Amino acid sequence: MVSEASYDQTRQWLQYCYSHHEQCATSKTSFLPTRVIDVGGLDGVPRLVELKGHPSHYAALSYCWGGDQSVKAKERNIKDFYTQLPVSKLQQTLKDAISTTRALGLQFLWIDSLCIIQDSEDDKIKELSRMHEVYANAYVTIVAANATDCNEGFLQRRIQLPDDPATVNFEAFSLPYRLQDGSFDEPVNVRAWTLQENLLSPRLLIYGSQLVRECYSGPSPEFGIQRKLPPSDPDSAKHLQQLQWYWSEVVGDYSERQLTNVNDKLIAISGIARQLSTTAFKDHSYKAGLWLPNSPNKTSFLYDLCWTTNSPSATQQASYLAPSWSWAS
Repeated sequence: MVSEASYDQTRQWLQYCYSHHEQCATSKTSFLPTRVIDVGGLDGVPRLVELKGHPSHYAALSYCWGGDQSVKAKERNIKDFYTQLPVSKLQQTLKDAISTTRALGLQFLWIDSLCIIQDSEDDKIKELSRMHEVYANAYVTIVAANATDCNEGFLQRRIQLPDDPATVNFEAFSLPYRLQDGSFDEPVNVRAWTLQENLLSPRLLIYGSQLVRECYSGPSPEFGIQRKLPPSDPDSAKHLQQLQWYWSEVVGDYSERQLTNVNDKLIAISGIARQLSTTAFKDHSYKAGLWLPNSPNKTSFLYDLCWTTNSPSATQQASYLAPSWSWAS
């Protein structure tokens, strides 16, 4: 269990980061998710609400589904969810996220299975296209790193979780990137969707062997020292090389993760691409998972074409995903 003292430290860290860390200021925008869960008080009844333009802090949950969920938003029950959520029937990870949100003193929480109407294609298309904004603008993302599925919960389980993040800085934009040392094999890091959820979130609360607090400016001091690359000159060859390195690392990590629906292969990384297209890669065009410079020099695109696979998939793709020259094909 997490102690009240630990929650108090976390609340102080969140407030300090939000108020003082310039690199973590991405969440100071007017963006709001379409729906969030109002977690209520300790004895309150959680329910779905629409904030309708009223700026509010909210938490987001990053977790493993681990298969289909017994309770999720559907067209037949969405109206009931606006009255109250069936808390007693919710999966344990979702219950833990509600408890954690309350303990942090926050009122609102975003969980994909409850805030997106799962059997409405129109709602899924709309909301999936905004997921990168949901995580990028969350006050904090709660990461259930130690649960293999949504039924296990994350407040009781304890496994070894290393904390060795690196940050790649491009002018005013940065993304934390966890260095893979062979031991960072927690369940949440096997799921493809969670990569962009973790990279885009300005503040992470990671539940593993310990409560790890991490933001763009570094982990909480008691959890180690963050390694950084120096700021780059966007006109230099070195800057271009750093971009190439960063994207190849992201794609390499992402390609080793699991997708329930193979047709989501480009969709589940599109949030990172959208964010980078307005910052580090603003002088490039995104083409099926690769970056094409908007200049006569196409060297970086040729570099991106030199991808290889370490373990070719024996699974036949269900449908066309990308051209054959893309790693996503």
